[in-house]
Amino acid sequence: MKRYLHASLVIVLAGIISSIVIGCGSSNASGGSGPSQSDFNALKATVTALQQTVTGLQTEVAALGSSVSRVSTGGAGKNKLAEGDACTYVGWLPADKPIYQANSLQCRSATGYLFALPAPDGGFPLRSTVYYTSADCSGTPYVATQDLSAYGRLQGAVFSYGNNQAQTNVGYVVPNSTLISGTTNSNHRNGACQTETIEFVFEALAEVLPNDPVVTDVSNEAYPGPVVMQ
Repeated sequence: MKRYLHASLVIVLAGIISSIVIGCGSSNASGGSGPSQSDFNALKATVTALQQTVTGLQTEVAALGSSVSRVSTGGAGKNKLAEGDACTYVGWLPADKPIYQANSLQCRSATGYLFALPAPDGGFPLRSTVYYTSADCSGTPYVATQDLSAYGRLQGAVFSYGNNQAQTNVGYVVPNSTLISGTTNSNHRNGACQTETIEFVFEALAEVLPNDPVVTDVSNEAYPGPVVMQ
């Protein structure tokens, strides 16, 4: 963009100078052997003024280019999320407290998935309790409707969870995810695997998939702080 603007400025300057020169030549053609000293001095002063104007405009173009660059990369000083895309702010938790008592911010990713981040220190998306049909928190995890609202299931959500291999994994449920019933024999909550048999008679479990940043636009890595509203 700066290159095109610079070229346009040069063309405009050349056109103005040509007009002045032609004007001087025309006045000379009516009588006289060349432009007078006063005409030459006036032309020189005009060119100098135009050069100063061009220099000023080039400075403004450079500043504009810098501003565009900052906006395209998330903005200077902004918390940068998932390849430089800042989170679109949705709300805060706990929701029944004023915002200045918030300890996490709820976000929507560029592809529409909902997630929440600890504030202001950053970290992984907030975790959810997950359930397993196995007795040792292995295999496919499921999230229950008590932890995933109808809106969250409709929109698609990303959160962290634990299993028998790691305390923190990042997973997601697809938008309009299908709910199933069934019996689970373990669940991972509060940082530990609990052996517990729970029968979900009604369709209340949604499958949790390993997070794919290409799909969700949410990182598998912990987000650096500070996490702030922009």
